[in-house]
Amino acid sequence: YFLAAGRFLYGIFMTMSLAMTPNVLNRMSKIYNPSIKGTLGSFNQLLIVFGIIVSYMMAYILPKNI
Repeated sequence: YFLAAGRFLYGIFMTMSLAMTPNVLNRMSKIYNPSIKGTLGSFNQLLIVFGIIVSYMMAYILPKNI
């Protein structure tokens, strides 16, 4: 039960962080340097996709019988 509850909470908070991060980056770029607004948004998405690719590569490389 604790594992299921932990995974549920983890899913909720990860979803919230993924949804709130672009908004925070947008507001920060308006305050500090408005000319980098698009770059920050694109860089955020690029890093998310890069993390997904790395996780797929690690799953392919690591042994399957662990």
